Amino acid sequence: MSGPISLSRLKSAPPGKREELLTGLVSDSRGPANDHVDSLTARIAEYERRYALPSLEMVERVSNGDLEETADIGSWLMLLKVRKRARDYQRRG
Repeated sequence: MSGPISLSRLKSAPPGKREELLTGLVSDSRGPANDHVDSLTARIAEYERRYALPSLEMVERVSNGDLEETADIGSWLMLLKVRKRARDYQRRG
């Protein structure tokens, strides 16, 4: 598992490192879906505990402009997207 990747980290990375980060993310997304979803859910729960905020509320607050999309929040949003795709993949499988 490559871990969360912030957009700012991705943008500032040299081309070779950027490719490595993206390759790791793609590789993670192709891993076994059941374990992957569980792992993503655990990582999302860490953000929810750290911010004392459920993911749905965080998404609403970012969308409304009430919460700034920091690198940490961006990583959290990315995890939510990847988990949704993994769940969609499971349903198709």
